Amino acid sequence: MAELEFRKNKKKNNGHKPIPETEAAKPKRRYELKNDENIQNKVEKNSQPKKKKVGRPRTSKLNAIARVTDNTLDKINALKETLSLYSQDEVISKALDNYISELEDSDRRVYDIILAVQMKKRK
Repeated sequence: MAELEFRKNKKKNNGHKPIPETEAAKPKRRYELKNDENIQNKVEKNSQPKKKKVGRPRTSKLNAIARVTDNTLDKINALKETLSLYSQDEVISKALDNYISELEDSDRRVYDIILAVQMKKRK
């Protein structure tokens, strides 16, 4: 084991100089939020009441997309304009209501059951 032992020569000077401790740098002046004009302008703008947005108001209805051909879309839009309805949804709803009212009793019962199931699925 004596062969693997490390022997340091204490008399030998490696020439390393000690490193003096440096002081932390201090800024000449500190940033203060109160003095920043850009920030103050932004704060003032945010404190003002917001203006109402221009455009179509959002409705609370949940919308889904139904894909239809161009011919069907043209028919829906023509009915919408002819009947002076507000939206395509109203055209389709009226057409479906008319069709459902003409169903026979057995078909009507099946429709009501399937409609109830579909409404429960959505919730």
